[in-house]
Formats: sequence, C-alpha cells, structure tokens
Amino acid sequence: MLGFDQVKKVLADGKAAVLLAASDAADDGRDKLARLGETVFQCRAFDSAALSAAFGKDGVRHAALKKGAAAQRFIREATRLQGFRAAPD
Repeated sequence: MLGFDQVKKVLADGKAAVLLAASDAADDGRDKLARLGETVFQCRAFDSAALSAAFGKDGVRHAALKKGAAAQRFIREATRLQGFRAAPD
C-alpha cells in the first residue's frame, strides 16, 4: 500500500506488518501513522527517493506491507541493515 490514506486504512484494519516512512517525510504525517502502527515493524531507514525507486512510483513518503512472507523477509533484511548502519549521534 502506498500513500498516507491507503497506509492509514491498512493499519487501522490490522492488516499491516510493516510501516515504511520516508526519512524526509513530514513529521506530522509520519507521527500519525506511527501511532496507528505501534504494533507493527516500523522502518525510517530510506528517504523518499529510495522508496520511490523501490516501488516504481514518484513521491512515495508512506508505504505499508501487508502481513505475509514478503513482509517477514523485509523485516529480517531491514533488521540486518540496521546492524550495518551507524547509530545517529
């Protein structure tokens, strides 16, 4: 799911396993979705350009992955990636 409204709906319905928020997304929208997605894996490791390239659509700021094997794989790989990145100061 891409876009604030679609992501909000999938989170509210309890169908999301992963919430992706672009690191350069507006704080208010990112925070609203983060509150809705408190129980799902949240990733802010990518900027909008990276998310847009990954999903093949311009201007991606918010995305969600529905529960399933692909989401579990993403969680595993994103967790590994965090181990390679330096912690912010």
